[in-house]
Amino acid sequence: MVQGLLVGLVAGVAAALLFVSPFGGTPLAIPLFALTGLPIAIAGLGWGNLATLVAAVAGAAGAFAMAQWVGALAFVLLFAVPVGWATAMATQPRPLPTGKGWWPAGFVLANAAAAVAVGVILIGVVVGFDPPALTQEITQAMAEWAATVNPGPGDPPTAADLEPLVRLNVTLLPATVGIIGVGMVALDLYLAEKSVRFSDLLRRPEETMSNIAVPALVPAALVVAVVLAFVPGTVGHAAEAVAGALGAAVALVGLAVLHALTRGMAGRIAVLAVSYALILLSGLPLVLFALLGIAENMFHLRARRLRPRGPTPTS
Repeated sequence: MVQGLLVGLVAGVAAALLFVSPFGGTPLAIPLFALTGLPIAIAGLGWGNLATLVAAVAGAAGAFAMAQWVGALAFVLLFAVPVGWATAMATQPRPLPTGKGWWPAGFVLANAAAAVAVGVILIGVVVGFDPPALTQEITQAMAEWAATVNPGPGDPPTAADLEPLVRLNVTLLPATVGIIGVGMVALDLYLAEKSVRFSDLLRRPEETMSNIAVPALVPAALVVAVVLAFVPGTVGHAAEAVAGALGAAVALVGLAVLHALTRGMAGRIAVLAVSYALILLSGLPLVLFALLGIAENMFHLRARRLRPRGPTPTS
């Protein structure tokens, strides 16, 4: 118990420092920020729920001290709760007709995505999300910055030039935060699982990531959320957050399908490398991978591809 408390305390302090790393403005700021949930995940997978709780509380206190209450709120809702909930499910055996088993990794991922979606919605409700005002504020700030740093002979872009692009990005902000949030949580859980398993502290059996699959309800909920995202106002903003988070989870399934379908193919490494590079550079391929994840849920592409082939036995 004492060891769990100490591990949780250290993990919480480390998570808070990673969370505020963008304040330093260094080139590693964003990668370090993406690893905010990693110490919490390691504590939870290796030392249990008590360590997770201590890490979440210590991390929230550190985030509050360095980034005020808004930072603490974001830390708790985007990292501590999703990661803590996922690690609790991953380490909790479930009863099966044949005995005890474990929650599948895809089920854990789906629950983490749902927690991220709820967190994004709550942040929008508590902090406030006013797209027109936010668009005007960001546009003005960008126009002033462009006028300051413009080195060329031409005129810098004006607020009128920047406003359409800013408005589009602000409109998509709930979905964008949901996508990025799930991506960071999934990365942290994956790295934590590898680290804890290497230390022989994780009891659950290892799963092949190329076989990961989310429950059938997730793609259906994603389609509904995408439709509702076109509703104006709060309902549409909340649906955007859900669509972004669930879409990211389904896109990860699509990536797993790509890993499975290209197994044994020439040029597999190049295909995977290009796919991940395009995702990091633009994010747009995530839509295609989400569609692939939905197709997998409907048509079981991996099972068809990996099905043994041979002559049909005759009776």
